[in-house]
Amino acid sequence: MAALQKQERRHVLEAVRDAIVGMIPGAKLAWWDVDWDEILIETEIQGKTQTIPFHLLSDGYRNMIGMVADIAYRMATLNPQLEADVIKQTEGIVLIDEIDLHLHPKWQREVVGRLLNTFPKVQFVASSHSPFIIQSLYGREDCLLWDLEKACPVNIESESIEDIAEDQQHVDMPQKSKRYLDMMAAAEAYYRRLHQVNDETDQELLQLRSRFDELSIPFSDDPAFAAQLKFERDSVLAAKNK
Repeated sequence: MAALQKQERRHVLEAVRDAIVGMIPGAKLAWWDVDWDEILIETEIQGKTQTIPFHLLSDGYRNMIGMVADIAYRMATLNPQLEADVIKQTEGIVLIDEIDLHLHPKWQREVVGRLLNTFPKVQFVASSHSPFIIQSLYGREDCLLWDLEKACPVNIESESIEDIAEDQQHVDMPQKSKRYLDMMAAAEAYYRRLHQVNDETDQELLQLRSRFDELSIPFSDDPAFAAQLKFERDSVLAAKNK
């Protein structure tokens, strides 16, 4: 951008500026500042106008600025006759690997729409592992979601993040932590063995209980949880002693 400002290639400079401003939420203006020796972006945050230097932006913002600036620069260089309309009128195909990389979930919901609005005649082919990206495609007739493993299109429905993670990305019980799921598995194994044997000193049972107790430590200060565990154990043992 600094070189463009010095060379007075106005149509290229304006294309790059428009692309940056179009992509950054709340951005009003972008320019190269000689004193700072970097790009500055004027943006509105919580109703206040602030000027933010490039180095203070997150990795996600910096990566996105670099990408759209490069796209706009190439468009303006190859199609100078389009002048101010170059980023709106230039056609092309752009491949993006991991479009959600380093982006905050809130921006992941906006990035596809912003790209398509900034470069309306460009076809983007992007990969992503983000349920927020998938969710943002709902209701868009200009987007196609493709399952690479099954090599087929995916119907985009109005689903929650958890449903998308479970149904589309095959994550078991995404609303639960891995620690919680591990504890559930340990509890099931322990109580299954407890039902099978009559001897509380059974070595396998003791090992399973040790594993279960280890995973239950984060919940040990919950009296209701502790009482429930004791009740379950006592109930099983009482049933066996009848």
